[in-house]
Amino acid sequence: MTAYIKLSTGEYPRHEGDIRLDHPDMGNEFTCPSTYQRVDYIQPPEFNDALQYCYEAPPVLVDDAWIMGWVVRNKTTAELAEEERLKALIIEMEAARLLRNESQNISDAIDATLTTDIVHI
Repeated sequence: MTAYIKLSTGEYPRHEGDIRLDHPDMGNEFTCPSTYQRVDYIQPPEFNDALQYCYEAPPVLVDDAWIMGWVVRNKTTAELAEEERLKALIIEMEAARLLRNESQNISDAIDATLTTDIVHI
C-alpha cells in the first residue's frame, strides 16, 4: 500500500482514502494532489535483533524524494533483563505444560489398565 505525507502538517502515513477525504471533489481516478507527496519504501537497515530495536521513524526528504526513515537503537540493560525474564518464564510454562501432558498420559494409561483389568475380572 502506497503511503503519502501531507506536506503542510507532516502527517504520515496518509493513504489514498485519507487524501480522498481531504479532496472529496477528486474523481474516480486517484491523482496525488500537490499538498501530498508519495513516500518511497526502503528496506530497514541491518541490525542485531538480540541487542537492538529497529522501528520506523518519520520520513525524510532526500534528493527531492520522500523516503521512509528508520531508527536503530541499542536495547537498554532493563530491556535486555526483561527479555531474559520473559524467556525464562516461557521455558518454565512450557516445562509445566509438558509435565501436565505427561501426567495426563500416565493417568490415562492407568485408567485404561484398571478398566481393562476390571472388565476381565
